[in-house]
Amino acid sequence: MTSINAKQWLERGRSIAADLDKLYVYRQTLIENAERVTRSYGADVVTFSRDPHKFDKLAECDETINNLTVELLNVQTEIMHVIFRIQDSSCHVLLIARYINCETWAQVSVDMGIAEGYVYRLHKKALNEVELILSGQNVG
Repeated sequence: MTSINAKQWLERGRSIAADLDKLYVYRQTLIENAERVTRSYGADVVTFSRDPHKFDKLAECDETINNLTVELLNVQTEIMHVIFRIQDSSCHVLLIARYINCETWAQVSVDMGIAEGYVYRLHKKALNEVELILSGQNVG
């Protein structure tokens, strides 16, 4: 396994989190659309919505969000198990900040109190450790 594969393996959580962020924006749009009231006068009935199924889309979106949230928690748990097999606690902090908390490299640098260039070097070391764990070799 190469560092790229280890990185891709770790990136799964960030990808799901990004998808969830997009779904929350979409959900808010659905809520705003569902709350709009329009009057429609028919022969015998006055209705206040042209689309009686607009809440169905919201329910579907909520179900998708729930499913993705469960998937994200499962992936993050799997990633955390691997992270904590690494001996170096600096690698723990970096990997958690980047792949669990979805921080930018600049945020990781500030959080850790180290230069961004050193963050990249530490990241490379951490990826090598993850690679060893994923390939079944002992780390230490």
